[in-house]
Amino acid sequence: MGSEMCIRDSSRTVLIYAILKHFRYDIAILNSDYYRHSILGINIPGAGTYKTHYGKRYLLWETTNKYFKAGDLPSTFNDVSYWNVVLTSK
Repeated sequence: MGSEMCIRDSSRTVLIYAILKHFRYDIAILNSDYYRHSILGINIPGAGTYKTHYGKRYLLWETTNKYFKAGDLPSTFNDVSYWNVVLTSK
């Protein structure tokens, strides 16, 4: 079930990335080997947890759990040092 959950989470992350890229948002996919999970980053003004990548500030966004918005991450995987940007739209 662990790998199945990881694939489903990654699929959702890629789908949302593709939709937001289509609407010309500056979006990033971040992966963590440590947390074994994928999240999104979105370069928009706002407060919260973020990762800087090539001078851009991406608010981190957990899209596989309910009620999280850009800038919010669950406490179980909110250490930014474990997240790596692997793809950006711009």
